[in-house]
Amino acid sequence: MSRLLTNLLLYQSGYDIPEYSSPEDWTYKDRDWYYRALQKSSYGWNETENDYIPFMHNFLATIFMCCKDLSGHFEAIREGANKNERIRRFVLGSIIPVSKQEICEALPDVSQTTVEAVLAAMLKEGLIEKTGSTRVARYRHK
Repeated sequence: MSRLLTNLLLYQSGYDIPEYSSPEDWTYKDRDWYYRALQKSSYGWNETENDYIPFMHNFLATIFMCCKDLSGHFEAIREGANKNERIRRFVLGSIIPVSKQEICEALPDVSQTTVEAVLAAMLKEGLIEKTGSTRVARYRHK
């Protein structure tokens, strides 16, 4: 419910962030941290002694990631970066590991073949590391 309310409040306040970089997607990408934050914030709830700080930290970090993601897209477009450079920036600028599918969704004008070629080159250069295999593979900077 809090995630739905977040989107509603952002829209009502004039922020179109969810339309371009969804807080829901960022929460899902790092759902383990989200659920740990919820759990920590719930301790002592029945006695009204709970601490909202872990949840607020997660919430604000998620909104920050959406803004950073959106800013990165605008910066790449403004600078006229080519597709390969935009893929590199996306992967190297991400705090959490990303999948090929997430890269393709973030950069809809870039083909999956181009994404795969750039990721292979980045792996060969030692800029990133790969975890998992095939469909569950994720990439992150070293």
